[in-house]
Amino acid sequence: MRVSVIIPIFKVEDYIERCLLSVLRQDYDNLELILVDDCSPDRSAAIAREILSRGGEIASAAKIVTHERNGGLSAARNTGIRAATGDLLYFLDSDDELMSDSAISGLVELQRLTGADCVAGNYETVSDKGAYVSKKYGTRRTLSGSEEITRALYDGDIPIMAWNKLVRKEFILTHDLFFKDGLVNEDELWTFRLALEASVMALSGTPTYRYFVRAGSIMTDKSLERLKSSIRIYNEMVECSSVNRVNNEYVLRHLDRFAFNRYLAIMSLAVGTPVQKELYRSMRQYQRGQKSASTPKELLTRIHLYFPASVGFYLMKLEAGLYLKKSKGRLQ
Repeated sequence: MRVSVIIPIFKVEDYIERCLLSVLRQDYDNLELILVDDCSPDRSAAIAREILSRGGEIASAAKIVTHERNGGLSAARNTGIRAATGDLLYFLDSDDELMSDSAISGLVELQRLTGADCVAGNYETVSDKGAYVSKKYGTRRTLSGSEEITRALYDGDIPIMAWNKLVRKEFILTHDLFFKDGLVNEDELWTFRLALEASVMALSGTPTYRYFVRAGSIMTDKSLERLKSSIRIYNEMVECSSVNRVNNEYVLRHLDRFAFNRYLAIMSLAVGTPVQKELYRSMRQYQRGQKSASTPKELLTRIHLYFPASVGFYLMKLEAGLYLKKSKGRLQ
């Protein structure tokens, strides 16, 4: 089976060589490399072309697709999906790298054994604090059926990131699993939709990806824009669940926890009360029809929905304060 490795390029001139060399070293013999230049203003694309010009089977067959205008990470990945000719697609961010020469071949072999719609590998995080492999995703598992997959999502056993996932292209096209434009941390929505649609998912447990944390990246940015985006993501999740008529308890729990964490973020944001109220109302409107609760804990997290928004805001603010104080106490 052919594997298309999709790499968006934008402002990564200091990292792109490291990323590309990790792909060119792969021992898998049916690999297609697709680079999407999202109008990067630096020398990223030029460096990529220079590396590919050195030759080699993978390099000579590589595609570089250039956007006419900057569209963001989602748009770049979508362009890569459309340009790919592989049976399996693999997303790699251009400031990261593959951990070993057999990273792709190992994931492909697991896909062959399980017939999975998606195979996710483990990863190593590298930051100024050092490098460590995630223990959370260190167990090899094959998940079958909607309930088992969505339970694993709720339990946090499925990596939420799009990168380091090997996915069948036919599965992506059949379920229209393109990335939503204009979102920050769009991977959360994409992986949620993938989990709803997949029949089989395989978790390899093997570290195959090296993720570099760097200042100024999307993942380390904690701006107001990111919070607004996460509220939109919640709405998309609710809409997606409704369209698919999902009434799975683990999906509902996932949505409930996601919503509560957004409220915590709103109440913790260092902005004035008027902005917090606006964000609260925006989030609250997407929770329509979710007042029912089966446990005292669920009732507590949703009690604010039983009151007008003007009152509900202060109830949630009080609850968030108590929750965060309790959480801080456990950490001390």
